Amino acid sequence: MTISFKCPLCNAPYSVKDEYGGRQATCKKCGGAMLVPKVAAHLGLAVGSGAIYVPDRNKPQLSFVDRRNQILNAFEANIEPVKTVSAYKLKALLVTAVMAALPMVYIGFIGLVGLAVLYHLTHHGGMVTAVRGRAAIFALLLYLAPIVIGGITVIFMFKPLFARGVNDRRSRALTRDGEPLLFAFVDRLAEAVGAPAPNRIEVDSDVNASASFRRGWLSVLLGGDLTLTIGVPLVAGLTMRQFAGVLAHEFGHFSQGAGMRLSYIIRVINHWLTRVVYERDTWDVWLEESTANLDPRVSWIFGLAQIGVMISRALLWVLMMVGHAVSGMLLREMEFDADRHEARLAGSEEFTTTMTRIIELSVANEKTMHDLYEYFQSGQLGDNMPKLLVYNSLTLPDSLMKKVHEKTAATETELFDTHPCFKDRVANAMKEQAVGVFRLEVPASELFVHFDALCRNVTSDMYRDLLRAHVMPEHMQPIDGLITALQKQAPPSWE
Repeated sequence: MTISFKCPLCNAPYSVKDEYGGRQATCKKCGGAMLVPKVAAHLGLAVGSGAIYVPDRNKPQLSFVDRRNQILNAFEANIEPVKTVSAYKLKALLVTAVMAALPMVYIGFIGLVGLAVLYHLTHHGGMVTAVRGRAAIFALLLYLAPIVIGGITVIFMFKPLFARGVNDRRSRALTRDGEPLLFAFVDRLAEAVGAPAPNRIEVDSDVNASASFRRGWLSVLLGGDLTLTIGVPLVAGLTMRQFAGVLAHEFGHFSQGAGMRLSYIIRVINHWLTRVVYERDTWDVWLEESTANLDPRVSWIFGLAQIGVMISRALLWVLMMVGHAVSGMLLREMEFDADRHEARLAGSEEFTTTMTRIIELSVANEKTMHDLYEYFQSGQLGDNMPKLLVYNSLTLPDSLMKKVHEKTAATETELFDTHPCFKDRVANAMKEQAVGVFRLEVPASELFVHFDALCRNVTSDMYRDLLRAHVMPEHMQPIDGLITALQKQAPPSWE
């Protein structure tokens, strides 16, 4: 294979044999030092001094129709249906009972506090009329204090029941007309896995993919109406076989039916509990300011009310931890189930390779965000975050990745984890002993007609989320300038 690249200083073009990849060289035109790019074997792409999305120039480029046929014909068969194990069903029943009980316990506690306040209001009024003079004022305060404290506590306990989260995370919907090959691939993949195809496909800048109900509770009740969300960095950094496996995992969730609905309810309840335990609003500020600023002869009542609110939140914390612990059992079992779909589609061995590659992309994502921040500090916005992320992932120091892989391999699944640990998931996939029914080894980006434009668009969306400001594509600079600057730097200090 021939590696084609350019000098990072003068853009003089070069082509060399791949055996020279990674070696130092001197540009014949400008005399500058440069590094011959290495070949990323799993992507078939040259990395180091040239564009990392450019395929082998010596390889004939397929027409759209030929590429579509090549990809869709790569499905050798549909996978063998994944049967739900008994442990999954038992855990689903247990989690359903517990998660349904948690809100009832909380509402019951509110009722007890409210009854206590009502009992005091109706049975202890005589304490005010039993004394005269200044003692009557003191008695009135003692009588009113439990009413105020209990009332504030009940109000603050009711408030979380109606609290709504704010989700302003930006994603971008794709259309069949805009990306026909991707939609055809997704439809065929859903058929191969035996899952319903999503009604909507969205993309964002996360190193992740997810399955969700498009319209929340309405979709849960009516069924169907599923959304597949794809992180563009995954597309940029995975082969098509690996990417198909990732999507098969998500379609495994689609096929779980009642389990997916239950997991949605679980996640909503857990997220709600977590938010109301830790989130503070203007009501909390008012209570704190009232305690600090009112006359001490009155403020002590609000101080006790704060304690009551803290006790109610402590109860919520206990319920939250119970919910996380119990629901984690089912969510982990659902991940095992989805992993079996992935292994049967792409192969058990490829499952391990894909997980390892996603770990590399996740580590590189941290470096990428750091690079983009420094670029922003210099007054510039790079236009292609996925491209920079893949570059960083393919130039990760070996010593760093050795530490990451050792830590990953040593990690154990813990009580509150929603996903099994790496080695447990690999062991589960290897039990399938599957060779896979889709093994096409080409870049996943070939599924997209307008991939470069899509990368720029999700990068613009990412900036809008981070900067809270509208960023137009023309406000961004080509990321190649930043990549060239990184190539001239000393070995990265982020190791």
